[in-house]
Amino acid sequence: MQDRKALPSRPELKAAARRRSMENYIARWQERTHGQVNFYLSQVLSGHGCFRQYLKRFGHETEDWCPECGSDIVEDAEHVLFECRRFGFQRQELEEVAGSSISAESLVPRMLEDQRVWEAANSFRENNFCNSKCGETFCDSKGQTIE
Repeated sequence: MQDRKALPSRPELKAAARRRSMENYIARWQERTHGQVNFYLSQVLSGHGCFRQYLKRFGHETEDWCPECGSDIVEDAEHVLFECRRFGFQRQELEEVAGSSISAESLVPRMLEDQRVWEAANSFRENNFCNSKCGETFCDSKGQTIE
């Protein structure tokens, strides 16, 4: 009987999609004439930020699930930006600027094509997170912590 290679996990598939998106557009990324990468945008693009899955890896959270969507949904960068119902309104605003729905595969190309999309993606993250003692917590548009 042949050994079967284990199928990649959902987080591994998400990370691979992020890498492919960046690798496919690295030259355009380097040659772009708009957009700066700041603290918040780097968290979304890398997946290394104040998301429960990432924080749990380092013992800063005990659970990695999304408090809004339930215990069977992991809260990572992709979930927060593309899926979480907590950010549906903000995602809709970003998609209106982009002129189409966004995904892990389409966001970076759209950001590179259009400065307005870059700024809207940056605002999505920056406007929905605020400082707390452990790093970041979700906030509403007025900077008030969302419970």
